[in-house]
Amino acid sequence: MNLNLIKQQYLANGFTIIKGAVKKNKIDVVKKFLSTKKKDEIFKLRKKIKAKNNQEFIRKIKIIKKQNQLKKFYTEEEIKCIAGEFPLKIRLSKIYLKIFNNEIKKIFRDIIGTKDLFVHWPPVSRFVLPKNTTAAVPAHFDKMYNSHLKDFFTCWIPLVKIDKKCGGMKFFLTNKFNHKINKINKRDVKKKIWLDKLNTRGLKSIKTILNPGDLIIFNKNLIHESLPNKSNYTRYSLDFRFFGKAKNSKKTFYSFKNKKLIKK
Repeated sequence: MNLNLIKQQYLANGFTIIKGAVKKNKIDVVKKFLSTKKKDEIFKLRKKIKAKNNQEFIRKIKIIKKQNQLKKFYTEEEIKCIAGEFPLKIRLSKIYLKIFNNEIKKIFRDIIGTKDLFVHWPPVSRFVLPKNTTAAVPAHFDKMYNSHLKDFFTCWIPLVKIDKKCGGMKFFLTNKFNHKINKINKRDVKKKIWLDKLNTRGLKSIKTILNPGDLIIFNKNLIHESLPNKSNYTRYSLDFRFFGKAKNSKKTFYSFKNKKLIKK
């Protein structure tokens, strides 16, 4: 890996793709873990609305969502699960930490410019069923959803092949990375699955094509959105928030130097 090129691309574009950063065997272990958990979670979600299979579940969820009735059937955490986010108990597993080898951590430290390296805990593990449009995150930048972090970058790792059918992420290219954040009503965050879509009219965009083992790191202010999964397989992915100073977070994080969780 060319460390200088990776850093230059990140600073110039707000993001960079690192090909083959994670070994296949590590990807496979995490994917197998999440695949098993997904079956359990989907079974429970389907049971509540008497859906016989995933296809019927997706159809019913679209109708219930359109009628604004999700809270009638599901808890807040279950609604997040419908939107593709695994429950907290699954996200707390330290199996995700095995992904990051010393070379990746060195790249991250170099980009941040610090000797220490921290990651918000827990990370977000996601699954997007085929045709589940509820799990498509509208255009946003990550600072909007992470007010507890002062300065960070996001690392997104797909566990399956990301192509035009499976979707992935779309980045909107702009030279202005320091967007002003309007005050977000916390009550609205709880009412909605996602915040309102940002206006991306006139911005050039780029869609990602990735293989398992590739990863993307991007600026906290880079506008992006997730794309629908039109393939016939589940899209699994992980996203992490990395930062270089302990004071930058108001919530629990993991210290790679001390190899332990720091709770706040």
